[in-house]
Amino acid sequence: AGGGGYATAVVAAPTGVAATDTANIQSAFAAITTAGGGTVVLREGTYVVNATLTPGAKTTIKGQGKAATVIQAASTMGNLTLFNGGNGHVCVCDLTLDANGTARGANGTVNDIVMGGDNPRMSNVKMINPFVFNTTTFFLSFTSSAGANFDGKGSGFMEHCEVIVDGGVFRSVKLGAIAGNPVSTYLGIAVVNNV
Repeated sequence: AGGGGYATAVVAAPTGVAATDTANIQSAFAAITTAGGGTVVLREGTYVVNATLTPGAKTTIKGQGKAATVIQAASTMGNLTLFNGGNGHVCVCDLTLDANGTARGANGTVNDIVMGGDNPRMSNVKMINPFVFNTTTFFLSFTSSAGANFDGKGSGFMEHCEVIVDGGVFRSVKLGAIAGNPVSTYLGIAVVNNV
């Protein structure tokens, strides 16, 4: 599975204030990392963030559903990645990741959403409003670095996700592997370009 351990950190309800929401989420990530892994639970509403969210290894980030929990980049976030799940055994489920490209200027030169390391997992995640706008980076980069997961088919898993690209993105999605290790399964993935 994605996150390991039994620790749980429930993040305070979103305030819509980027500094507060970012600090609350990062604090929960730190608590789970200290515990050696576990689950960060996000409540209903929109969390506005102004820095890259980077959970530690063996962390599951769980919202209350794609229509209920949103993590949105602040309009003032600048040229930063919204979410970096590259530390290994990171699982993201039941939420929306909004890169807020329209408000940020849609001219980013970084990957918006990164899932990587050992055994990355995404389930029931919607990704919208890309900020990336160039030919060398991606709205979603989903790769895997090593080893087989529990099903023996590879080292990553993505199911029931939506990647919605609202025009202008040259390279929207990278689904692949690093060092020849396959990402095992993509189930029910919809990639939509509404140009």
